[in-house]
Amino acid sequence: MRSGHVRALTLLLAFAASAAVAAPAPASRTAPDFTAPRLDTEGSFTLSGHRGVPMLLDFWATWCAPCWRALAASARLQSSYEAKGLQVVGVNIDEDVPKAREFAARRAPTLAMVSDPTGRIADSYDVHAMPVTVVLDCEGRIAARFEGFRDGVERQIDQAIAAVTATPCESRAD
Repeated sequence: MRSGHVRALTLLLAFAASAAVAAPAPASRTAPDFTAPRLDTEGSFTLSGHRGVPMLLDFWATWCAPCWRALAASARLQSSYEAKGLQVVGVNIDEDVPKAREFAARRAPTLAMVSDPTGRIADSYDVHAMPVTVVLDCEGRIAARFEGFRDGVERQIDQAIAAVTATPCESRAD
């Protein structure tokens, strides 16, 4: 995923992705687990360690202008759904980790951030354009997936989050 040709193609796709439509998620597909170093603090983050809470994963890069809008939307959504337990995690794919860390601190200081400089996590989520937003339910299943950040997509993401937070996770029957 990191060759010069693939990076150039990804950049081109980032521009096209700003007009991409939301795609329904595969039914009940369990989100791929990952462990990644944190950008916002010391240590690492393991997705499976946060099962039992609804999550939003925001795949982004510093060079992706639509990603900047998506990060701002993710911060707003986290604030709106914080009381319902939503956890937002930004997944940065930049190879330049110090640059990504500084960018995240400036643009989205309230979000948890992890680093994926090799693209391993992005590959496991079939991220081929930027940004990609993935909504997970309490059981760690992909409830919705959105490619790009065109007008109206924040409302669609909000609706997906509302659906997965409608019933508190601890109240759900197994």
